[in-house]
Amino acid sequence: MQKLTQPSHTDTAALLCHLVVYELAAFAMNRRWLTAANLVESARLWFAHGGRVSVWADRIAAVHRAQHIARRLVADGKIQPATLLPGRLLFADSLTVNYAAPVVGHVWRACLESVRAHA
Repeated sequence: MQKLTQPSHTDTAALLCHLVVYELAAFAMNRRWLTAANLVESARLWFAHGGRVSVWADRIAAVHRAQHIARRLVADGKIQPATLLPGRLLFADSLTVNYAAPVVGHVWRACLESVRAHA
């Protein structure tokens, strides 16, 4: 069994960025936000893909933060949902966001700010 360790600020920001991009892409395609259950599963897959271990409470906390960040970015007009359509190369593969995409860079900075604010 793997030992649980406290994730670094970079790991936490990467998870949040992954979740926020998925949340925003789903909103752009369907005009509806994902459910918390959808995002918790996405977080579980993200952890598993990286060979990481997490407890469900940490995943739920990350999901709530990601939902807040995604909705704030849209409400504040910092991200327009049309810029997040899947054809914009937001994802490198099914579990990896494309950090080279300008919109993902903006999301990354928002997530990193959130992590620093909650440190």
